[in-house]
Amino acid sequence: MHYYRFRPSGELAIKEFMYDEIYFSSATECNDPYDGKAFLTFEADYEMWRRLLEIAWSIFNNIDKPRWEEQLSAHIAELSPITYDAALELDYANALLSLSSPPDPLTAIALGEQVKSFLRLYKPKNTNFVSFSRVCTDILMWSHYASMHRGHCLIFKDIDGYLNQCPQRKKRTIVRKTRAGLAPSMSYGIPDSFAFQDITYSSDAVPNSAFSYFPQHVYGRAIEEQERIELAKRQSHQCLVKHNCWSYEQESRLILSPPPAWLFGETVEYSPQERLLNYLPNQLGGVIIGARMDVQQKMRFREIIQTRMERIARDPGDNVPVFSFVLFQAVLADDRRGVVIKPEEIFTLAKTLQKTDSDFERYLNEWQDGWAIVFNGSSGSTRRFL
Repeated sequence: MHYYRFRPSGELAIKEFMYDEIYFSSATECNDPYDGKAFLTFEADYEMWRRLLEIAWSIFNNIDKPRWEEQLSAHIAELSPITYDAALELDYANALLSLSSPPDPLTAIALGEQVKSFLRLYKPKNTNFVSFSRVCTDILMWSHYASMHRGHCLIFKDIDGYLNQCPQRKKRTIVRKTRAGLAPSMSYGIPDSFAFQDITYSSDAVPNSAFSYFPQHVYGRAIEEQERIELAKRQSHQCLVKHNCWSYEQESRLILSPPPAWLFGETVEYSPQERLLNYLPNQLGGVIIGARMDVQQKMRFREIIQTRMERIARDPGDNVPVFSFVLFQAVLADDRRGVVIKPEEIFTLAKTLQKTDSDFERYLNEWQDGWAIVFNGSSGSTRRFL
């Protein structure tokens, strides 16, 4: 399948194209303020709230602590259901001071801050992602994301539904020195490949149970395997839903999930450099030149494509597909308001084909059907990737 990534004009986008770079954006870098937001609600469940406070206050030793847990849990349960953000806004210290047998003010403040710290630790963090479209002719996409048709659109080919990191430039882990983690220095693995996942569109927000993000003791029971799988699906699905107004994008995305905060003892964010990865260059199968791109820039793209194919030809890799590379030109139709995509050149490991060549259509059809060369040592065979 083809996935289209619209890029603006400018040197940064050219650099990405030259060096096979892909950048996982954070939610704050996106134009949709709800992008990646998890909608979570704490139910009016006294026992779950009591167990949550029990763990949050586990470092405190006081004979009256069980009574404070019971009374504060009952108070919060009366306020529930509440959203996760609302739970973080609650004044737990003041609520503790209003109990029938309250702690002293300093203890109340410390206990209240510990509850908020515990909530922040387990609150789902925003994921990082790369956005693609499943269409390349939408005029709004060219206008919004490709510098008003002066930019370009990269065409990616998935391998079994995934985009792979480049083996020679792979980022394997991130490392952090930690004060409250499981060890003084913690590492977390970065996946070798990322699944293309389709966005669904809805104006509704169906919240998940906030308690399900906490340790099993808080949830109150062991979760069966199938239920755990379904729960994980619901949790991950929330970052794959956007408002109906964005449906014209027909978006698919790759997701880079953050490390679990409890593992590091604190919230861990990937740095911009850690979110910049190099994909397997063979999976970039084409580029569409914007209708308003100037001639000199188009010539530059052609030179970059030739350099890319020469580089791949020197080391195509073992047991990975090598697709031909197709250069397309986007054209603004003169008989309607729309974009027409026209193939212009096909670059293979051995030659470049023009539209006038007799076998141009055959190579184009093979490219569209997913045919590639797979090398194994000095030999190669053709294989179709759907």
